[in-house]
Amino acid sequence: MKGYIGLDHHKIDCIIGVYPHERESKRTIYVDLQVETDFSKCRNSDDIADTVNYELLAELCNSLAEIRKFALLETFACEVLESIMSRFDVTWAWIRIKKPQALSNVNYTFVELEKYRDEK
Repeated sequence: MKGYIGLDHHKIDCIIGVYPHERESKRTIYVDLQVETDFSKCRNSDDIADTVNYELLAELCNSLAEIRKFALLETFACEVLESIMSRFDVTWAWIRIKKPQALSNVNYTFVELEKYRDEK
């Protein structure tokens, strides 16, 4: 049985951006994330070890953003999806990273990517 696990509007404070003023202090970004995985094993065991732990997904996003201090949302999104594929038993992953206050006349800017297990 396939299903989805994810995060909605996960808040991360980090250094991200290409302009000098964006590199001076942390900014808030929001991550929406979904992964597809097989629920058969956890359905039978009722054990978190048999599924994708969404707390670990959140920690992965946090640590990559905080440590790497990316210039581009695109690079951050690619790194997150590649890390998910290498660490978790998922067949598909999708991410949207939203950056409020990047432009004065929009709610937020965003980057959205998806990756399938067999994709390079």
